[in-house]
Amino acid sequence: MKALYLLQARLRQYYIKNKLIFCLFFVGCLLSSLAYIYIFANCSQYYIQRDSDSMQYRCYQFSTTDKAKPLSMEKVQKLVESEDISSVVAYVPMNPESPDGSKLLGAAIKGAPVYLNHKEGTADIVKLKNDEIIVAKGLGYSENGTMTVYGSRFRTVGQIWQDDISYITAEAFLEITSSPIQIECQSATWDTSEAAPAYLLIQELFSEDGIQWLSSPQNYKGWDMTISRPEQIKAIISYLASAVAFLFLFRYMLDSLAEDTLICRICGASRIEMSVMTFWEAIILTTLPSLLAVFVHKLLTPSFFSKINIVRTITYYPSDYALILLILFCINVIAVIPFLRRYQLNSIHQARKNIS
Repeated sequence: MKALYLLQARLRQYYIKNKLIFCLFFVGCLLSSLAYIYIFANCSQYYIQRDSDSMQYRCYQFSTTDKAKPLSMEKVQKLVESEDISSVVAYVPMNPESPDGSKLLGAAIKGAPVYLNHKEGTADIVKLKNDEIIVAKGLGYSENGTMTVYGSRFRTVGQIWQDDISYITAEAFLEITSSPIQIECQSATWDTSEAAPAYLLIQELFSEDGIQWLSSPQNYKGWDMTISRPEQIKAIISYLASAVAFLFLFRYMLDSLAEDTLICRICGASRIEMSVMTFWEAIILTTLPSLLAVFVHKLLTPSFFSKINIVRTITYYPSDYALILLILFCINVIAVIPFLRRYQLNSIHQARKNIS
């Protein structure tokens, strides 16, 4: 209790003896924390994509490891029946005699293809008839032409930007084949964890079939976090530099309490005890602005920060703020530790010299 009382008294003295310096220190730390909070999400591709309902964070794509052993259509039907899956697209080789070829024929068994981006002015996949096909860009496109696939003739009614995938209706697809080699499905909800219902269902149904993942929300999250890591490191280094700079103001305030420190030493406080006291003083004075910065950021997000974000849909959740505070706390500790050496080397004689 005595230590807490002394800590409180010294913190109050920092303000009383150095009002201007104290305000500069506090406001500087506050602005640095606000800047880091803003950069934390705006320089991360993951946070930018996360709240924009990006399809890549809901899309699962997988295929067989052996093209000669297609996926079970019965299992695919279980994906279709699941409420956790909003769309299912099945793919087979465009040429059945060349299953290892890069050209694919797809059909939306449920919903629509996640990444379908057909050429403007051409037919939409959801409006296709059973005798129509939207052809891949790489196959060439002839308006009102025809194409034979798996022994069935289709009218070419459109073209999409993809070089390797053509689309027909689900009914036509199921009539000509029941052996998909690749599946693309979209989760009904956004979830990048390995406990996502859609992910667990796919693993349960197809893990024994020896599937290989082409893409998944978990992979995309890892890729985006990796891409953003250099920017995050730069942001951390920038905040660390600002913390070190503002600690020079703290050092000035600390020198103003040299007489108080001398009295504590004369009364029996050891160097280690004063070092620990100084450590907690610095941590408290740098952490309080960070806590206030989180409150200010949350308060001003609707009216200010959402308007200057790279993407307006960026949202900070309590877990994000908790992670930010943890990072800032760790940075502050790293910045403060070198100042402890000052008191580990100080003696009563040196403290008297500082006063004089």
